[in-house]
Amino acid sequence: MSSGSAINISTDVPSGAETYSYRILTFLGEAAILANGGNDIPMINAYAEKRTGYVRTVVDGYEYGIEDLESAEYAGMNIDSSMAIGAREVIERKVDLLAYNGDSNFNLLGFLNYPNVPFYTIPNDGTGSSTTFATKTPEQIYRDLREFVSATRIATAGVETPEILALPIDQFDRVMQTPYPTNSASGETIGSFFLKTQRMTPGGIQAMIPMAYLEGRGTGGLDMMVAYRKRLDKLKLHIPLDFEQMPVQQKDLDFRVVCRMRTGGVQINKPLALRYAEGI
Repeated sequence: MSSGSAINISTDVPSGAETYSYRILTFLGEAAILANGGNDIPMINAYAEKRTGYVRTVVDGYEYGIEDLESAEYAGMNIDSSMAIGAREVIERKVDLLAYNGDSNFNLLGFLNYPNVPFYTIPNDGTGSSTTFATKTPEQIYRDLREFVSATRIATAGVETPEILALPIDQFDRVMQTPYPTNSASGETIGSFFLKTQRMTPGGIQAMIPMAYLEGRGTGGLDMMVAYRKRLDKLKLHIPLDFEQMPVQQKDLDFRVVCRMRTGGVQINKPLALRYAEGI
């Protein structure tokens, strides 16, 4: 699953669970220097917002007739294995879609539309007052990337530091292939220079990745980008049950196999650790 490379997968929720609960914690308070002989230790307060996640079963299946089986055996093919691989790919694509976009009809939350994740407003100083990368100079694109990832560090006073910047495929290719600065013979691109400077910065971005699901995910079909930290205490994708095949069912001369996988959608414990931007 492509979502597994972008988001950590958790198997903590039991496969038979229908729901799971978690809390979003907000800590308030400040530490102090303890005076000699003092005992006035400041206490912090924790405010917990309880949320409930739901586990859903994703299913598909395949079937074949006895003549299909005989033809495959004659050709030296393993029809069971081939059909199982196809069934797994189809289920994993659906789970990927749910991981990124969620499904409000089934109370599943997605990575790209999670509640309370803040948005960054991109400057509209491209051609025709546009915000898109296609209308901007390399210098403007670099500025947009730098200010976007800095917004989380600034808003949280450095507590939250994104390490991954994900872009739609077209914008990713543009950033990684466009020379920077303009007309420079340095061999640098926007992306290579951006990563070089970020990796020199404490808490800077360490990787840029293409993410196809960001295309058209914004308001009115706008393309998005997202900056985040890939840690289980920040966000996770629940997979209580990995791909599983039921026993083969035979009816007359036909064979049928039902497959399933269970997902609990995405859980984000610290929405302020992420940031979205749309209109790129």
